[in-house]
Amino acid sequence: MNNKEYDLVIVGAGLSGLKLAELLKGSELNILLIEKRDTIKTLTKNYFGTFLEYIDRWKLDKYLLYKCGWGMYSTETKYFNNLEGKSLCVLEMNAWAESLKLDCDISLNTQIVKTRREKNKIILIDKNDKEIVTRLVVDATGIAQTISSSLGIKKSKIDFLNYVYIMENHSLENQAEMFYFEDTDLTNCGGWFHTLEPGRCLVGCAEYTVPGSLGKIELKKRLDSYIRNFHPLNSYLKNAKVVEEFCMAGPTTTEHSSIAEDNYISMGDAAGAGGPFIGDGFRMAFAMADSAYSTIKTAFSLEDFSKKTLKIHAKNFKKEFGKWYKWSYLFRFVWVRYLTNTEMNLFAKNLKKLSDDDYYKILTSKFSPLILWRLFTLKIFVNVFKNFIIYHFLEPIGLAKIKRRPKVL
Repeated sequence: MNNKEYDLVIVGAGLSGLKLAELLKGSELNILLIEKRDTIKTLTKNYFGTFLEYIDRWKLDKYLLYKCGWGMYSTETKYFNNLEGKSLCVLEMNAWAESLKLDCDISLNTQIVKTRREKNKIILIDKNDKEIVTRLVVDATGIAQTISSSLGIKKSKIDFLNYVYIMENHSLENQAEMFYFEDTDLTNCGGWFHTLEPGRCLVGCAEYTVPGSLGKIELKKRLDSYIRNFHPLNSYLKNAKVVEEFCMAGPTTTEHSSIAEDNYISMGDAAGAGGPFIGDGFRMAFAMADSAYSTIKTAFSLEDFSKKTLKIHAKNFKKEFGKWYKWSYLFRFVWVRYLTNTEMNLFAKNLKKLSDDDYYKILTSKFSPLILWRLFTLKIFVNVFKNFIIYHFLEPIGLAKIKRRPKVL
């Protein structure tokens, strides 16, 4: 593989990298897919959640485990919506990865450590000092953002740290009950629960990565506490046993500083493209693969790999997701800094007053000023304003403190 030249190199065989390689099947381009693991037949995680409209969009029915609604459960208020006609869907995507029959070159156990530009091309250098020359490189390396970093593009922030259990012997009979749960005395983000195959379930909790966020050990403690003490988890999981556990970072949900440069585009977590509210990265990964595919076709038809041409990719992303992001970021900013269980319980009550359409928009990170107005009643606004004063002015001088989870449990 020394100094072999390709038209296109995709670095990373996660969701977006594999999807792009699938879309490019049958093209006349000389393509290489690089993966640092020893297989492309499995993903680093198997189970993904997305919504029914995206199952239909990408024809993924055969990988669907089941459809469900989505609940928002606070310490005092439980709201559940069946999402009729817009179900949340749990997918088993290792089966999808296993089914792919790609026709590009594949290089496994290959880790790119350096890049350089040379005569309007990019040279990728792996850990064994082998060089791969390409006219266009696609960074699909996930939260590592390997190619972006080596090209000097500022990395997107990793916005979540997650601790997850796969458990067996749960007692939930209604498979359609998937829910988010939050106790601000434990975590600043909350957690999620849903069933998997018969008798198995997944439960996890997360922290938004802000100054003072919890680490892996503390996050595991909080997950154990949720399972013991948070209703209805403590009922459903009373006799359940952990069969698998893992801690993972991501997704990135802050749009990359640049997802298109000369001879370069990025996708998925490598582009900062997760849903900023619930961290849904699946639909962004597939949508960005679609965008990259159309951009690549245009670039090769024009024989032009400049930023001017490749920024079509960035425009596609902004068209589909961009207008919603700023309002989702605003809500999350307030959530992390100024909300306690008092406000969370009020929010959960307000969700019951929203239309099904507005609730669905919240789940898909499609916040708008109108939705925020409906969520923020006068009482919540007053509470948030008081917490704002405490957080920025009174806490620093020791005169008052917002009640929030301890750093050590």
